[in-house]
Amino acid sequence: MTERDFNLQLGANIRGARKAAGLRSCELAAAIGVWRSAMTRIEQGTLLLSINRLRWVAAALGVSEVALLPQL
Repeated sequence: MTERDFNLQLGANIRGARKAAGLRSCELAAAIGVWRSAMTRIEQGTLLLSINRLRWVAAALGVSEVALLPQL
């Protein structure tokens, strides 16, 4: 898996978990302290996440960090 593929899949996993949680992207963005446009880029896989930000996303969605990571 390339780095690009990893980032795309991570973004897709976050988007799927957000939708499953019934949240809009602006709500998740507010919960983790980023602009809505940044949340869109995260879900598109074009804005990389730090480990800490990934932890905040997972906590806001009520899932584990591992649940958001792509399968290698």
